[in-house]
Amino acid sequence: MHFHNLLVSLFGPHLASETNESDTSQSKSVLLDPQQIVSHSKKCLHTLIRLYYSCHGDDVYDLFLVHFAMFIGFGAVSDISDPNLDAEAIENLHSTIILCANILCNQSRNMYMAEAVFRLIKHVMPPQDVHILHNFAKLDDSDEKRDKVVTKHVQSEWPINIVRAPDNSDDHKLDNLLQAFKEFRVDEVNTVDNSSPGPSPGPLGSE
Repeated sequence: MHFHNLLVSLFGPHLASETNESDTSQSKSVLLDPQQIVSHSKKCLHTLIRLYYSCHGDDVYDLFLVHFAMFIGFGAVSDISDPNLDAEAIENLHSTIILCANILCNQSRNMYMAEAVFRLIKHVMPPQDVHILHNFAKLDDSDEKRDKVVTKHVQSEWPINIVRAPDNSDDHKLDNLLQAFKEFRVDEVNTVDNSSPGPSPGPLGSE
């Protein structure tokens, strides 16, 4: 998994530069296509994490598994918005997202950091995947109350959810992401409160 993680990190930044090139003849002469390398490595990562999970499970503390569940899970969330994907590829990405989120959820029993990452990935997951995850991981209403607690107590400079090398690591530090998540939840609650109807006025002339 480290090998394919490295390939995605090395060749991923070249994908954006290729789309900006006006001379397509130059890209055709390249023997190694970064798009094919990254696509192949991501497929291998999705397969390998399934094999690792089926062989080792996620019941005990495993920082190795947390790292790759984070990397692969957020990558799948980013890739699933690609309009060029076929139905089979979309289905595979959905299952990968659910698997990675479930691994982070189970690892949260052993590591507080995994719980914080789990709540972040659950926040950006497609709604249908969140619904399946709730049933699969047997999450209840008390799970939602943990969001505020985790946001308050986690202090970490660990950068996560960095898909491309040019991404600013400061913007992806766990502290900053949790703070943005907390502000989003506050804005969401305020929007709901403002949109709720107020008390209906009484009849004219009533005291």
